[in-house]
Amino acid sequence: MRGPMSLTRRQLGQKGEELCARFLQEQGYRIVARNYRHGPWELDVLAVREDTLVVAEVKSFHARPLGTAEMRINRKKQQALYLGIDAFLAENSQFKDYNVRIDIFIIDFSRYPADITHYPGVIFE
Repeated sequence: MRGPMSLTRRQLGQKGEELCARFLQEQGYRIVARNYRHGPWELDVLAVREDTLVVAEVKSFHARPLGTAEMRINRKKQQALYLGIDAFLAENSQFKDYNVRIDIFIIDFSRYPADITHYPGVIFE
């Protein structure tokens, strides 16, 4: 089996999304979509529990980035998240009355087992 250092960037992202989905399921969430795409926008993981829709943005790495991984969610990415959420809700009217929450997951594959940092309910200014 190949280690995290030999994974492509895409494969690393997929592994991070898998860990995020598993984490949310263990917290009682039901995964409703992974890698939802609408035009240029992509949402990594969408999950529901009760009346809350969680939109999880996942950042994975195997070598510590310069600065914090969280800083990679710039204004352009924030806008893309909002537009992706709008598109998802327009196409999935069953969730239109749900509370929507954006969670950020930072998956650090430089250690084993991977370290998951979860920031629930992120509000961008």
